[in-house]
Amino acid sequence: MSKTSDDIGDLKDEAGDRLSRDLDGLKNSFAQMREDVTKLLGRALETGKHGAGVMKDRASSAVDDVKDCLGEFKDRGVDSIEQIGQKIGENPLASTAIAFGIGFILAKLLSKR
Repeated sequence: MSKTSDDIGDLKDEAGDRLSRDLDGLKNSFAQMREDVTKLLGRALETGKHGAGVMKDRASSAVDDVKDCLGEFKDRGVDSIEQIGQKIGENPLASTAIAFGIGFILAKLLSKR
């Protein structure tokens, strides 16, 4: 019976050794997985920051373009008003008659309502 007891003892030791090796392997695998996930998250964060910077630059560029367009519209409006002022100054009687006629027509149209 001692041989059976020895065999059982050897099996227990062998099973314990295998379990210990398997646990060590799992610990190493989890440590590697944790390191890989940390690297991936770091890279994702860097990519997100870079993408945010690119979007910020694009938005800033778009705002600058809109400001430029508004400046051009303002300049055109000022030029148009100056041209109208010059035309009125060149023909004050005709301009007054036209303004009076437009006002009269608008008064008639609005008074019917």
